[in-house]
Amino acid sequence: MTIRNEQELVKNAIGDTVESEILFETEVPLVDFSEQEGIIKTILSIIPDFLTKKAEDQTSLLLNSPIVSYLDTDEQPHFILECNSDIQREKDGEISTLAPSSEFASARIVATDERIMFVLGQSQGDIIKSAYYQDITNIEMESTLLNTSISIETGDVNYQVEDCEPADEISPTIVYARARSDHDGSRTDWGRENFTYEKGNTKSDRFRDLISELNFKKVAKAGAEGASHSKKVGGGKVTAVGFALKAGYEIWRQVSNTDISSTTTPDPDHVAKNIKKWQRAGRNANNKKIEWLSASIGVAVSVATANSDQETVDLINSVDPNYVVNAIDKGSAVVEDSDFAPVPASSDLDNLPAIELLRQPASELSKTIEKLHEEGLFEEMGNR
Repeated sequence: MTIRNEQELVKNAIGDTVESEILFETEVPLVDFSEQEGIIKTILSIIPDFLTKKAEDQTSLLLNSPIVSYLDTDEQPHFILECNSDIQREKDGEISTLAPSSEFASARIVATDERIMFVLGQSQGDIIKSAYYQDITNIEMESTLLNTSISIETGDVNYQVEDCEPADEISPTIVYARARSDHDGSRTDWGRENFTYEKGNTKSDRFRDLISELNFKKVAKAGAEGASHSKKVGGGKVTAVGFALKAGYEIWRQVSNTDISSTTTPDPDHVAKNIKKWQRAGRNANNKKIEWLSASIGVAVSVATANSDQETVDLINSVDPNYVVNAIDKGSAVVEDSDFAPVPASSDLDNLPAIELLRQPASELSKTIEKLHEEGLFEEMGNR
């Protein structure tokens, strides 16, 4: 392969996961700081460059021979997924496990224009298994908040991988494979434009899954309790902020996999900016309850950030706030229709201040949040 061939293979790939390094090298970095976001990005900004460079220089074996050596002439790779679990292979009723040797990195799934390849390194030689599109009878994915699995069925062999990443390229890979494996005599064209659309939908779907699992009654109850507590501190504007703070903490509590028995209080300025960012998106829905919930999601992001819960931060920040509003709009019917019987009468949702009271400048919100912090609202949330 020439440098020109290398550049063309990367350029002509539909997905973002086909890179020169993984195609043409037999080793991959143990860590990659280039794509980090959120709190990790902030931490990295204060670490000396020579230390991060030294960490990135550490590598792990991927294969004995590069992926490109296993491609046929003119075969074009489009997606490369990483397997965080072993590959289960079923043939003639017998199930075997495919796993890389201990000195090798995770297995990869390579979707080309001809087939889906499973590649993994072994001490005695690489294992390469292929499922050609014309043989695929079914291909599925299943997502949870923790991981996404893939299953592929052919005429005589089936594959199952319980945990793959990156999450936002799995759905495009599946849709592309389905298009290529059409059995009506025609192969569907599927290109970069389709990928961009599907990747955006994947992000929206992931958050919609999260929304569908939220207990909105508990979120509303927590918010009303926060409003009731805040009435002791100040007027309508303070009460409005108290609702958003405690509702946001409850959202984080429900979706986080982090130990919440001991929590760190978020920075008031960070919370205020996130409330404004997400509230503005919620306001577009022209539904006050959705605007309340959207603002509370902003609080959840700040709480997750303060408690180093990068998984939740990435999940929420992976989508545009307008996607989130659409997800809430579909998932908040339980709030809209509920009579809020579990909420104490003294803090009934209908008695909350008008949403307009939350539409304050970020600087004012920050002062109010600081005041509520001093009055122990965050300690009360942590003991919930």
